[in-house]
Amino acid sequence: SVNGLNNYVVSYNDPLFEVEKRDTYVNFTYDPSLTYTYKAEPYNFEALKLSNGAGGDTVDDVLFAAYSDPERKNKVDALNAGTYYPGATSETLSANYNILGVCDNEGNEWATFVIGRATVSLSLDKLTLVYNGAERDFDLKKVTISSDVESLQAELEGLKEKLVFLFNNSSVKPQDAATYNVTVNLPQQPNYNAATASLTGGLVIEQLGIVINASDKTDTYNGAVIPEIGFTVDAAPGADVSSLPDGWADKLAISVAYEKDGSPVT
Repeated sequence: SVNGLNNYVVSYNDPLFEVEKRDTYVNFTYDPSLTYTYKAEPYNFEALKLSNGAGGDTVDDVLFAAYSDPERKNKVDALNAGTYYPGATSETLSANYNILGVCDNEGNEWATFVIGRATVSLSLDKLTLVYNGAERDFDLKKVTISSDVESLQAELEGLKEKLVFLFNNSSVKPQDAATYNVTVNLPQQPNYNAATASLTGGLVIEQLGIVINASDKTDTYNGAVIPEIGFTVDAAPGADVSSLPDGWADKLAISVAYEKDGSPVT
């Protein structure tokens, strides 16, 4: 303002007064000394403070953001194993601040955020089957996949579909009655490290029980060789023979021996 306007003609040149945004970084609770691994839910970090912030400004509405590219154009959830580029968003602070980047909990620049693959443990329980002529798979119910991370529990059962089994170090599925050493492998997955477990004698295929029903026979001695008696062969009650070929019983090498008073006769 100007005093004494009665003697002066005043012209005003309106000045431009501009307040530029303040450059700042946001400190988050990220701890670079820790190892972060896949946990089946997105990672999130709390904003701690502004570096070079003006008095009274807070980080109450500052949110952690993860990007798939170093230019920080493609915002994603920090969920799967991989490398992310951390950033920050804020509706309030964006009006007065240029958020140049983010820092860890010690104030050091935080350039990338790495989520490693999760580690699980495998274990096997012994499986006993009965020979039925078919190639046998290992029962997935006899496999346990475990992790100490509570949020992974819902996913672990689904990993069983990825398991690969070896029987006596062979990928060929067993068929014959015998005892087999079992190895189970989980190949490396996008979010899980490879894992393996073995169990000596982990699979036992027992012999199929059969029942031989001989027919009683009465004959008159004539000095000739005793004629063979008739008999039938059946699987033990409850046995699964659905995979055996037709006429399997007829192919069995069954011989008949005769005894009298505990001594063999011909």
